[in-house]
Amino acid sequence: MNKGKFEAIDGLWMAALLGAMLVVPSSVGAARAQQSQTIPGTKPPGLPPIDGERPDDSYDPMAAQQRASRARAFADDRQKHIVDETAKLLQLATELKVDVDKSSKNELSLDGVKKVDDIEKLARDVKQRMRG
Repeated sequence: MNKGKFEAIDGLWMAALLGAMLVVPSSVGAARAQQSQTIPGTKPPGLPPIDGERPDDSYDPMAAQQRASRARAFADDRQKHIVDETAKLLQLATELKVDVDKSSKNELSLDGVKKVDDIEKLARDVKQRMRG
């Protein structure tokens, strides 16, 4: 009698497994069909933009103009800093050369060592600013 009971349970498990195999592919197909219904080039509502554009940009030309103006101002400021730091770098290198020419072979003044550190720091800053 127990054997018939297990066969009935095995039959139920088999029916449940077959039912699940039929339901899952149909739900996956429905999800794919729903995804393919979106219009190419549009974003589904409620999702944040991926490419950095804002949804209100197409309606507000002033916002785009303001961002462009800020970008130009930032680039001008960056260029000004690079020019200023490069000029200071040249001045320090020239002063260091004079100090090295005045010193003996085996020693360098503390002022010269400080200038070398300043040159190194400025060169790193200029390099970083040039990379953007």
